[in-house]
Amino acid sequence: DEFFTLCISHLSSFHEMLRAMPADGQPPLQYLLVHPFLHWFGVSELSLRLASIVAWLAAALLTWRIVRTHGTPVQALFSATVMLGATTASLWLTGFSIKDLAFTARPYQMVLALTALSYLCWQIAASRESRRLLPLCGLTLSIAAAVFAHHYAILQIGPFLITGEIVRTLRRRRLDLPVLAAAAVGLLPLVFTVPLAIQSHNLIGVVVEHSLSYWDRPSLADLAYWPAMTPWLLFLQVSVLACLPESHRAGVAAPDPLPEVPRHELAAATALLLLTPAQVLLAITKTHYFFPRYAIGATLGFALLFAWAWPRTGYLRQHALRALAALTLMYLAAVAAVLLIEPFVYPIGRTYLVK
Repeated sequence: DEFFTLCISHLSSFHEMLRAMPADGQPPLQYLLVHPFLHWFGVSELSLRLASIVAWLAAALLTWRIVRTHGTPVQALFSATVMLGATTASLWLTGFSIKDLAFTARPYQMVLALTALSYLCWQIAASRESRRLLPLCGLTLSIAAAVFAHHYAILQIGPFLITGEIVRTLRRRRLDLPVLAAAAVGLLPLVFTVPLAIQSHNLIGVVVEHSLSYWDRPSLADLAYWPAMTPWLLFLQVSVLACLPESHRAGVAAPDPLPEVPRHELAAATALLLLTPAQVLLAITKTHYFFPRYAIGATLGFALLFAWAWPRTGYLRQHALRALAALTLMYLAAVAAVLLIEPFVYPIGRTYLVK
């Protein structure tokens, strides 16, 4: 898969990229973002994956910001470490390499970051009755960019946005037309990507659908990947934080009650968490192939819900921040180690140059 990204992104013009895209089956955003890195830094594993690494880090920062709106700094940092860990260490348990979600040269990290950005913009817009132009524009642009990043991106953003707006509408007893309009405008790139998706399906999907020996037919057994979307090192995080004293037990005045998370945001985060079983069922009934990264938005749902639903993290202070900072550095060090080691094990750039 990364080889497709390399070959198409390395083409000299957008017209050539456009002609080659149906062979890979992806919209143009990842190729347009990877192309300048290959041009500036040459063909290497790092330059090929740099756009994905930036998107991966951006997803963690955006998750921090979303949780911080209704939580303490400890809760926010906890959610960011969950996000980093869910896209790195956990995949050793599923037979995937560490790069499959963390920084592979594919559009999934971009989809994750854009899903988080659209959630943040929707969160801000839903909390206001005025001065909403900036978050509404952000919602439109993030949805449009996600559509240009991957055909399944709308299946990441759509469920949480629809679920959240249904809950809001029931509570407000009226539709939020500006939010709906912003989302609708963001879907306009489908005019470009749907024909590309149909062309790719005719080229690749039909063959998979009618193949008698395709190696990865989806089944209900794929639901086993759902818990694997969470970091196994999360148990270390929980153990460390559970042993730390709460602020009011350490001789400090009892903190104020934690802010309440709106129900529509909890509903939206739950919809994200349920993406894995939803995608598995879609694969069984329609697409006939499934990979865990197709439901990468589930990691965002898990990070949000766990940080908000574990109130104890809201009452922890400096010791917790230090522990979480250490765990964050651990995740980043794991990715850095793989980036340094993998070129000697799986030399994508060198293979391409030889050819």
